[in-house]
Amino acid sequence: MKSRISYGLFLAVLMLVAFPSQEAFAQLGFISGEVVDENGEPVKDAVVRIEAMTGSRKYKVKTNSKGMYIHAGVSIQGAYRIIVEKEGYQGDFVEGVRPGFTRDEERSITKFTLKSGKARQMAFDLSDEDVERLKQQQEEARALAERIEAVRETFNQGVTFYNGGQYAEAIKAFEVVLEADNEQPAVWANVGACHTKLQQYDKALDAYDHAIALEPENSSHYQNKGSVYAANGDAEKAREFYEKAASMSSELSPADAAVNYYNMGVTYINDGQPEEAAEALKKAIELDPNHAESHYQLGITLISLNDMEGAIDQLKTYLVLSPDSPNAEVAKALIEQLG
Repeated sequence: MKSRISYGLFLAVLMLVAFPSQEAFAQLGFISGEVVDENGEPVKDAVVRIEAMTGSRKYKVKTNSKGMYIHAGVSIQGAYRIIVEKEGYQGDFVEGVRPGFTRDEERSITKFTLKSGKARQMAFDLSDEDVERLKQQQEEARALAERIEAVRETFNQGVTFYNGGQYAEAIKAFEVVLEADNEQPAVWANVGACHTKLQQYDKALDAYDHAIALEPENSSHYQNKGSVYAANGDAEKAREFYEKAASMSSELSPADAAVNYYNMGVTYINDGQPEEAAEALKKAIELDPNHAESHYQLGITLISLNDMEGAIDQLKTYLVLSPDSPNAEVAKALIEQLG
C-alpha cells in the first residue's frame, strides 16, 4: 500500500498562494494502470473506480482493449482507493495511490490481476460483524482442511480397495472420509460405485443422490445413476437418467454425451426395443463418430431390423476404428455372411 504524505494539503495551499495563475495545472494529476486476467490477457471494459481516501472525490473510467486505464483529471491532493470490477471476475482494489504530475510517474500506476469468479464484497466495505464472520469462516475452513488432510491416506486406501475388487472395504474407508467431511461429491460417487458393484442398488442410488445434491451440474452423476437403474433392470429410469446426462454434456463434452447415448442404446437392446436402440446409437455416433462400440452395436441392431446394407457399413466402420478389439472377428464373420 502506498503511504499518504501528511503535509500534502499544506503544500497544495502554499502552491495556491504562491502561483494563483497555475491553480488548475497544479491541482490535477494522473492515475493509470493495467488490468489483466490470470493468464496475463488484457481485461477490456473493466470498471475502474477512483475514490479519495478522505473527502468525497470520486472518478470512474473503463479499461480499453489492451486492458489499460487512465484518468488525467484527478485532484492531486491526498491518496486514493482504486477499485476494479468486471462481470465474471472477482473484484480487486488497492489503497493509498497518489496521483502523478505526469502519466509516467510510478506512484500513480497500478496493475491488477483479476481472478475469475463471482463478484465479492470488498474488504473496505465490510462491517465489524462482516469481518468477524469472515474470520470464523476462515477458521472453519482451516479446521476442515486439517480434517481432510488427516483422512487423505484413508481415501487413497479406499481407491486401492476399489481397484482391487474389495468393495466392502472401500466403502468403510470412504465412510471414514465422509465423517470428516460429508460434502465431498466425489467421495459419495465412489461409495455409489462400490454399492453398485455389490448389487446394493438402493444404497448406490442414495449415494448418487447425495453427489447430485452437492454437485448438480456434473453429468457423470446422472450417468452413473442411470447405470444403477440399468443394472437393476429398470430400463425406463435408466433411459431417463442417460438422457439427462447426455443433454447436460452434449455441448461441453460431445464424447461424454455419446457414451450416454451408447448406454441408452444398450439398455434398449437389452429391453428388446431395436428401433429405439438404433435411434440412440445413431445419436452417439453423431456426437462422436469415433466411438467404435456404437458402430458395432448399431450394426448388430440393424441386422435385427433387416437393414443388411446399413449393418455392413457400420461393422466395416467398427473394424477401421477398432481392428484388434475382441469383437473384430465376429464383425468380420458377419460382414462375410451378410455380403
